[in-house]
Amino acid sequence: MADNGLILRVLTPEGVPADARALGVLGGAIPAVPFLRGGQVTTVGDVLTKAAQTGHSTVGDQDYQCLATDLQVGVKPLTAPRTIWLPDVDTFPFQDLVIADESGACSDVLTITILPGPGTGDVIGTSEGSVILSRPYEGAWFRRGAANLWIRR
Repeated sequence: MADNGLILRVLTPEGVPADARALGVLGGAIPAVPFLRGGQVTTVGDVLTKAAQTGHSTVGDQDYQCLATDLQVGVKPLTAPRTIWLPDVDTFPFQDLVIADESGACSDVLTITILPGPGTGDVIGTSEGSVILSRPYEGAWFRRGAANLWIRR
């Protein structure tokens, strides 16, 4: 588990509140227990270290396969219809994934089609099975649902 500088308020053995580095508090407890997540062995500590991250990925004028580390994907520029594939929902952390037109060029002709990742067996919780952005600066928010399910917000 990496020491990310997180500080926790704890009680000393004497019952006095004190600040302590999270790694020192959690490092020898729950975080050390390995478990399988997305087919890979990890620990609670590693999951917590990577949780609630922030970030933005700008996608050039091309189709794009989202990564499990993507949180906000912006398409800019947009000169042809594009397809964005979602990452495998079972490897995505419990937070939102935002995909948006940042070019202002999105239209009925220049669309952005969002699909489940190929080979994942995932579905988007809509009857169409895809989401099509067709207005300038339009975006779509997705949240991890049950196994193999993306929920559109």
